[in-house]
Amino acid sequence: MPLRRAVFAILFASLGSPLVAAETPLRLERLERCGDLLASERQEWCLRVRGLGAGLPRLLLDGRELPATALRREGDGLRLRLTAVATPAVRFGWSRAGAAAIRYG
Repeated sequence: MPLRRAVFAILFASLGSPLVAAETPLRLERLERCGDLLASERQEWCLRVRGLGAGLPRLLLDGRELPATALRREGDGLRLRLTAVATPAVRFGWSRAGAAAIRYG
């Protein structure tokens, strides 16, 4: 599944992110599919992330920033809602709000 590859890219991208040294680095601790697991047009992913701070991170999918409506904060985690992607593989990146975006892929 192309979306699954994109979401797993979050995991690898977050492990070595060169972020501002004064802040706790973003670290993805848990990633799992949530919501309607059988839906094919829309997928939801639940992420537990350390180092989020007060704001939401900027998310890039295939070089384009995802709208803020695609991401929702839930306690110490995030819920990411993606629609089906036509390409077999996509690039994914993220950064803290107000910081330069980190792109992967």
